[in-house]
Amino acid sequence: MDEQAPITINADEFGKFFSEYRSHFVNIANSYVHDTDAAKDLVTDSFVYLWERREKLTWGKGIKSYTYQCVRDHCLMYLRERQALLRAKDNLTKGAFWKLQTALNSLENDEQTNKLLHSEITEIYRGELAKMPEVTRLVFDASRQDGLTYQQIAQKYNLTVRKVTSEMQRALSMLRIPLEEYLCLLIILFSFFRNDN
Repeated sequence: MDEQAPITINADEFGKFFSEYRSHFVNIANSYVHDTDAAKDLVTDSFVYLWERREKLTWGKGIKSYTYQCVRDHCLMYLRERQALLRAKDNLTKGAFWKLQTALNSLENDEQTNKLLHSEITEIYRGELAKMPEVTRLVFDASRQDGLTYQQIAQKYNLTVRKVTSEMQRALSMLRIPLEEYLCLLIILFSFFRNDN
């Protein structure tokens, strides 16, 4: 074949070439992009590109070499697009992180907000304690306020350790729902500032 001669290939010949060498070129593409599905798409796109331009193309080293070059070029374009996308995503993530950090710093430094938050939590906490049955409240206070172990609480109030455990679970369950929204916020803030240090 003359080096500058236009390609002469019919649909059957091209289909046979595609069937015979597709997996070979998919392996080559995958070695570049490290994504089998993307590699298959890139090879298909490359063959479509070649077929659509079959009458305008010239072949210097044969169809396999030209196909390899086409697959390589498609992989290069794909990787550049991925790089640009990841760079944009990274910039977006950094921007979102900066906004979050700014908001958290504002909350941390806003003494009035902290006082209000603390006041609301304290009010809800005291209100829920007041609603608890007496034994439940006594057990909870002995554990959280006085720092007693379950064994010590059992001895102090003449209860079994099992009863102390169930009363603690009851108290925590009663507090969990009204304080859940605040606890989530506090956990997020605590985690953020702990990781930031």
